Amino acid sequence: MREVIMGYQGEMSLKGLNRNQFESTMMKILRYRLKTVGKFRVYCTQSTFYMEPEEDDIDMDLAFERVSKVFGLAALSRAVVCEKDFDTICQTAEDYLGDSLHGIKTFKVEARRSDKTFPMTSPELMRELGAYLLGRHNYLRVDVKNPQFKVIVEIRDYGAYIHGPKIPGEGGLPVGASLDDLGKGLRSQVGTMFSTKAKGVRYMEMAEGYITRMALDDDDQVIGYEFVKLGKMLEDIRHGVPADEALKNNTGSYGRFNEAKKYIDPREE
Repeated sequence: MREVIMGYQGEMSLKGLNRNQFESTMMKILRYRLKTVGKFRVYCTQSTFYMEPEEDDIDMDLAFERVSKVFGLAALSRAVVCEKDFDTICQTAEDYLGDSLHGIKTFKVEARRSDKTFPMTSPELMRELGAYLLGRHNYLRVDVKNPQFKVIVEIRDYGAYIHGPKIPGEGGLPVGASLDDLGKGLRSQVGTMFSTKAKGVRYMEMAEGYITRMALDDDDQVIGYEFVKLGKMLEDIRHGVPADEALKNNTGSYGRFNEAKKYIDPREE
């Protein structure tokens, strides 16, 4: 059986265009933590980090202990990988988790099928695998609300991953990720706008950046705005980009900005 460690993203999965920077930081940390344990292949796909041993004599207990306290992982599991074939999944689940089913009274099977080409639906897989395990352990009964043990099957792109209950991780973001989040051109900011009866709404600062112009239609309704990404602009200037060029490179627009009847400066009009 080929055993792997799986680390699941939490807050990291909510990141936008810079998510790959967080994932890259996390993989560097995981490789460092596993360096003295043995040779591992560490990669990320489908919001999950995979740590696959590339040597036969690796202490997986020690490896799991090393990565279980890493910030940025919402949960972890030790899993075994097999072919995406139902009979193989049944036998592998019994071989890998059968001992864990001894000495308990209730269990539950959970299945997640991200590979939709697998011929069985998730409910079908749960039902049939549960029936198989009940046949091998006739002292058990199924309890879907409060089981003593969970058998989890994840049908993913590269195989069927079978494991027991996930272990909670430390959560949060990887150590040093704040440099990618805030220190490399992004700013911690609060969106600011106000409105009066006399002038209507005025956007001052939005998530995209500092608002320089607002776009209005024939009825003086806001249909878009122009913004400057100040953090990235200042970062470019710090690295020698001329100010005019940095301003141009970091100016963008939102909505139907180019269709406006007129434009106004929210701080002057």
